Amino acid sequence: GIEHEVTIPYAPQHNGLVKRRNKTLLDMVRCMLKGKGIPNCYWRKAVSTVAYVLNRCPTRRMRTITLEEA
Repeated sequence: GIEHEVTIPYAPQHNGLVKRRNKTLLDMVRCMLKGKGIPNCYWRKAVSTVAYVLNRCPTRRMRTITLEEA
């Protein structure tokens, strides 16, 4: 299942992993939309699609399983 982890309040230095993951997601969305000339009105659908793909890709931390399988 999904394990919910919270960070320490008012300690933004603990948000690095989340910020990096969000940056990766947004960079991929921009590339997808711009690379194929897709209008910005599809932004929401593109975010959902990229999140779907990222959740099915292995990560360094999880190595043998995807985030969806975890």
